[in-house]
Amino acid sequence: MRATHEAIVERAVWLRHELGELPGWRIIDDPATASGIVSLAPSGAIGTHADTVGRTQRELAERGVRVTASQLHHAPIAMESLGVGAALRLAPQADQPWNDLRRAVEVLGQATD
Repeated sequence: MRATHEAIVERAVWLRHELGELPGWRIIDDPATASGIVSLAPSGAIGTHADTVGRTQRELAERGVRVTASQLHHAPIAMESLGVGAALRLAPQADQPWNDLRRAVEVLGQATD
Protein backbone atom coordinates (compact mmCIF):
# COMPACT_ATOMS: atom_id res chain seq x y z
CA MET A 1 0.00 0.00 0.00
CA ARG A 2 2.82 2.42 0.88
CA ALA A 3 4.52 1.81 -2.47
CA THR A 4 1.26 2.63 -4.25
CA HIS A 5 0.87 5.89 -2.34
CA GLU A 6 4.48 6.81 -3.04
CA ALA A 7 4.04 6.13 -6.77
CA ILE A 8 0.94 8.34 -6.89
CA VAL A 9 2.63 11.16 -4.98
CA GLU A 10 5.72 10.88 -7.20
CA ARG A 11 3.55 11.34 -10.29
CA ALA A 12 1.63 14.22 -8.72
CA VAL A 13 4.84 16.02 -7.70
CA TRP A 14 6.17 15.62 -11.24
CA LEU A 15 2.89 16.90 -12.71
CA ARG A 16 2.85 19.93 -10.41
CA HIS A 17 6.39 20.79 -11.46
CA GLU A 18 5.74 20.38 -15.18
CA LEU A 19 2.35 22.10 -15.15
CA GLY A 20 3.69 24.92 -13.02
CA GLU A 21 6.06 25.78 -15.86
CA LEU A 22 3.31 26.11 -18.48
CA PRO A 23 2.19 29.56 -19.56
CA GLY A 24 -1.53 30.12 -19.25
CA TRP A 25 -2.08 27.78 -16.28
CA ARG A 26 -1.51 27.93 -12.54
CA ILE A 27 -1.53 25.23 -9.89
CA ILE A 28 -4.22 26.01 -7.33
CA ASP A 29 -3.66 23.27 -4.77
CA ASP A 30 -1.11 23.38 -1.99
CA PRO A 31 2.22 22.19 -3.43
CA ALA A 32 3.21 20.79 -0.05
CA THR A 33 0.27 18.41 0.00
CA ALA A 34 0.81 14.67 -0.18
CA SER A 35 -2.30 14.37 -2.32
CA GLY A 36 -2.21 12.67 -5.66
CA ILE A 37 -4.76 15.11 -7.06
CA VAL A 38 -3.36 18.05 -9.01
CA SER A 39 -5.67 21.03 -9.51
CA LEU A 40 -4.97 23.81 -11.96
CA ALA A 41 -6.82 26.73 -13.49
CA PRO A 42 -6.31 29.00 -16.46
CA SER A 43 -4.42 32.14 -15.58
CA GLY A 44 -6.49 34.35 -17.89
CA ALA A 45 -9.53 36.43 -17.04
CA ILE A 46 -11.86 34.61 -14.67
CA GLY A 47 -14.76 35.00 -17.09
CA THR A 48 -12.96 32.81 -19.64
CA HIS A 49 -12.06 29.96 -17.28
CA ALA A 50 -15.18 27.84 -17.93
CA ASP A 51 -14.66 27.88 -21.70
CA THR A 52 -10.94 27.17 -21.45
CA VAL A 53 -11.43 24.33 -18.96
CA GLY A 54 -14.29 22.77 -20.95
CA ARG A 55 -12.35 22.91 -24.24
CA THR A 56 -9.19 21.55 -22.64
CA GLN A 57 -11.05 18.72 -20.92
CA ARG A 58 -12.46 17.65 -24.32
CA GLU A 59 -9.00 17.85 -25.95
CA LEU A 60 -7.49 15.74 -23.19
CA ALA A 61 -10.30 13.16 -23.47
CA GLU A 62 -9.75 12.91 -27.24
CA ARG A 63 -6.15 11.94 -26.47
CA GLY A 64 -7.10 9.40 -23.83
CA VAL A 65 -6.28 11.54 -20.78
CA ARG A 66 -9.00 11.59 -18.14
CA VAL A 67 -9.47 14.69 -16.03
CA THR A 68 -12.26 16.17 -13.99
CA ALA A 69 -13.49 19.67 -14.68
CA SER A 70 -14.91 21.67 -11.80
CA GLN A 71 -17.03 24.71 -12.53
CA LEU A 72 -17.66 27.65 -10.21
CA HIS A 73 -21.08 26.33 -9.17
CA HIS A 74 -19.50 23.06 -7.93
CA ALA A 75 -17.54 24.80 -5.17
CA PRO A 76 -18.28 28.53 -5.25
CA ILE A 77 -16.71 29.48 -1.92
CA ALA A 78 -13.46 27.60 -2.53
CA MET A 79 -13.13 28.74 -6.12
CA GLU A 80 -13.90 32.35 -5.35
CA SER A 81 -11.30 32.31 -2.57
CA LEU A 82 -8.76 30.99 -5.10
CA GLY A 83 -9.84 33.53 -7.73
CA VAL A 84 -10.84 30.94 -10.31
CA GLY A 85 -14.00 30.34 -12.30
CA ALA A 86 -13.24 26.74 -13.29
CA ALA A 87 -10.46 24.22 -12.77
CA LEU A 88 -9.09 20.93 -14.03
CA ARG A 89 -8.21 18.12 -11.64
CA LEU A 90 -5.80 15.39 -12.63
CA ALA A 91 -5.52 12.29 -10.46
CA PRO A 92 -2.60 10.14 -11.59
CA GLN A 93 -2.72 6.46 -10.75
CA ALA A 94 0.16 4.41 -9.37
CA ASP A 95 0.29 2.24 -12.48
CA GLN A 96 -0.36 5.02 -14.97
CA PRO A 97 2.27 5.12 -17.69
CA TRP A 98 4.50 8.18 -17.61
CA ASN A 99 3.70 8.76 -21.28
CA ASP A 100 0.07 9.46 -20.32
CA LEU A 101 1.24 12.18 -17.94
CA ARG A 102 3.60 13.63 -20.55
CA ARG A 103 0.70 13.70 -23.03
CA ALA A 104 -1.42 15.63 -20.50
CA VAL A 105 1.35 18.23 -20.09
CA GLU A 106 1.72 18.48 -23.87
CA VAL A 107 -2.01 19.03 -24.44
CA LEU A 108 -2.21 21.60 -21.64
CA GLY A 109 0.79 23.40 -23.12
CA GLN A 110 -1.01 23.66 -26.46
CA ALA A 111 -4.34 24.66 -24.91
CA THR A 112 -3.30 28.25 -24.42
CA ASP A 113 -1.43 28.69 -27.73
